[in-house]
Amino acid sequence: MSTRTFDVGTVSDHEPQGDCDSRIYVNGTRIPVANADVHLRKEGALDVTRYAEVQFPATYQGERYVDLFQTKEPQNQTSFDTLYIELKDSNDTFIPTFRGFVTGVGATDKASTWQCRARGPADLLTSVTAGKQFTSCTGKFVVDYVLSELDENSQFNVTSLSETADDSLEDIEIYDDIESLADFIFPDNDSIPDLAPKTFQENRHTLKDVVDWLRSKNSLRLWFQPTEDGITLLPLKKPTNTSHQAHYLGGDITVIDNNAYAELAPINTIEVKGSATRSKESVGSFELNTGVKKYVIAKARHKGLYQRAGETELHADTFIKSDGQTKAEVKNDARSALKEAIDEATAGDMTTLLAGGLTPFDTIEARPTCRTEAEKTVPLTYEVNRIHHMVSPDDDNSGNISKSRLNIGIHTDMAEDIVIKDSWVDRRKKET
Repeated sequence: MSTRTFDVGTVSDHEPQGDCDSRIYVNGTRIPVANADVHLRKEGALDVTRYAEVQFPATYQGERYVDLFQTKEPQNQTSFDTLYIELKDSNDTFIPTFRGFVTGVGATDKASTWQCRARGPADLLTSVTAGKQFTSCTGKFVVDYVLSELDENSQFNVTSLSETADDSLEDIEIYDDIESLADFIFPDNDSIPDLAPKTFQENRHTLKDVVDWLRSKNSLRLWFQPTEDGITLLPLKKPTNTSHQAHYLGGDITVIDNNAYAELAPINTIEVKGSATRSKESVGSFELNTGVKKYVIAKARHKGLYQRAGETELHADTFIKSDGQTKAEVKNDARSALKEAIDEATAGDMTTLLAGGLTPFDTIEARPTCRTEAEKTVPLTYEVNRIHHMVSPDDDNSGNISKSRLNIGIHTDMAEDIVIKDSWVDRRKKET
């Protein structure tokens, strides 16, 4: 049993008498829960960010759980409070779902019930300045720089995936096959091509700027994954993590409701115009400096949606600008921009029983409706954009169930579904 001692005395772990769907800890001590909401979204400082709200009894069975928080007396606070949440998945296994810093604590309109709010560590990236010059470096070098800077400027135990994959993540059981996960990470310095030189200045840039540059130039997905001991940074080379199926297809996700739709003619094409600051032109398999001011135009097209539209290009925008100066950089920007546009154009909602192991970018194969007359409808592969886990109280006998509400869209694999056409354009001439 863990305890934490403050001036008010000792507060002991809550020990629920019955079954519960969550285990929630404040500064390492488990607390009773009235309601909990955990949000995971494809937005913010990283590709996945997390936010949580928890309602809890200020006093329960003789324990004053409100006294665990230093945040309630900010004038005496020496460090931020931490909130750690584990939620059950479809196999009734507790999954580390959230670890973050408390941003507020206060009473609710319910007698003796308090509420705390917390944000994930990704939000700290915008508060850490970045002063670094990268010259012909690898993606792994940049990731290590971000990790070291955040480790110095936060209270979390920050580790890379390669340091935790054998222990923490295997225990979490988020991934079906830990060995296959190794395909996503940086096994050595040669796994990602060298990046073009880039300079970040402390008076202008933060770690968020570094992360944005890294992921756009390598089609990476980066986010912090909570573990039992801290957080780990996941650098994924693919946009999806785990594939799931609805229960009626023999899968692990129990779908309660689904109003996601199959858009008949969503956006399928986007064009991105690169920078002409540094001129490079393809010569065989190489890109060499040229004396002519040229820039790249990369057209990204979703193969499946293009065919569904009768091979008609449906553009997201006329042009999107990129600071990329080589074909590889502009192509990556085009893939990312098209995927984001398709996510927004095909979004819908799905409700499932609590699925604590789900993460944005996961895919779910399901029918576009739960109605019985649609049993013969061809299932679609959806991608999870946002997740709202709603947790019922500990020892709850009201019949309320914990569930997950998902915002989903048509799945897009940036490697398999998107084709790229590119061309060099002379600024003094028309497109060639």
